[in-house]
Amino acid sequence: MKPIRLTGALGYLMVALWFLLLVAPGGASAETAPSAAPRYVAAADIMPDIEAALAERGVDPSAEIALADPDALVAAPADAAVTFSSVSYNPASGRFVLRLDGQTPTVIAGVARLRQRAAVANRLIARGETIGDEDIDWADALNPSASPLAVREEQIVGKIARRPLAAGAPVRLADVAAPILVRRGDTVTMVLESPGIRLTQQGVAVTEGGAGDLVEIRNLASDRIIKAVVVAERLARLPGRTAQGF
Repeated sequence: MKPIRLTGALGYLMVALWFLLLVAPGGASAETAPSAAPRYVAAADIMPDIEAALAERGVDPSAEIALADPDALVAAPADAAVTFSSVSYNPASGRFVLRLDGQTPTVIAGVARLRQRAAVANRLIARGETIGDEDIDWADALNPSASPLAVREEQIVGKIARRPLAAGAPVRLADVAAPILVRRGDTVTMVLESPGIRLTQQGVAVTEGGAGDLVEIRNLASDRIIKAVVVAERLARLPGRTAQGF
């Protein structure tokens, strides 16, 4: 068979089109590169991306990040940084939740904690035991829960333990309480003080509490229930009341 000859401008045009179709980028014969498949990694392996996302939500860069499930598999882009579709963070509790959308939507949860100088029990302290300054040391501690740590001496010394406190454990404010000075059934002296007057009455405690707590007391003279603030053992002061109300 004789080859077909293309002459003139038409021949050059056909050759040029043939060349473009074969070798030019995006031409008919050019293959479209397939999108990169995601890589599956443990949540702990993308910690830098997690820390960066939390920092944008105001988490202190020095906070220690603990993941609820560090071994959970995450579908991350093969050739790009990990981005999260949503990030929620509770500054009060330190808890966070990050959502990563992909072929398999993934939720990453955990808690961010700051180390701070706080009271640490230096021995086992039994429940109900009064805590003295010799029972605690001060050290950098990581808060194990959402409850604030005791960071000042007056927050813990002289208080009683609500539960057993292990040696070496940081003490939370929720772990201690003021000593009970008025117990239910105690005979309590109620004091009413105002400029130029001081009245006292006896009553029986209906509720109990420590210094600064508001308790209910049944007035023995009037049989009325009076609310008063505990100031000492079996002693309570009436806040802002008049003699007639007493």
